[in-house]
Amino acid sequence: MQLITKVLSVSLIENKFDLRKIPSPNKDGELTIGLGYSINGLKMNEEGVYQTNVLFVMLLGDDDNKHEVILSSLPVNLDKENSYLYLNFKVTFEARDSINSYITEDTPINIEDKFSDELFIILEPFFRESITNLFSKAEFPLPPIPYHFWRKS
Repeated sequence: MQLITKVLSVSLIENKFDLRKIPSPNKDGELTIGLGYSINGLKMNEEGVYQTNVLFVMLLGDDDNKHEVILSSLPVNLDKENSYLYLNFKVTFEARDSINSYITEDTPINIEDKFSDELFIILEPFFRESITNLFSKAEFPLPPIPYHFWRKS
């Protein structure tokens, strides 16, 4: 069942792209890419309109272990990273039911999780368009990103 009934706005409110150092491939000639995402601060106003921030982070180079540590703790300060892309979208939407209908005393849940897949489906084209535009201005080619990358296989 679809929970989000209407998207009222999607705004890119923060965009950081840093390629201070062109990432180097590993000894097998492969470039390591880490993708992370997070939904932060889901709020509902009196009219039943929701607003939240959705973060996407792509780390290039270094190693998978470092990527896992950084991406598991989003949002995180990336100022010390050499090669990354950070996008923060603000999304305003209406939902089928009140947020309170998802909370019971017996089953407390993470409210953001109820909307996460739908929000990522809505934002994936915005994410892809943003990274395509950014990488078109860089000497480094756009790395391949799997479709629906946030879903665990």
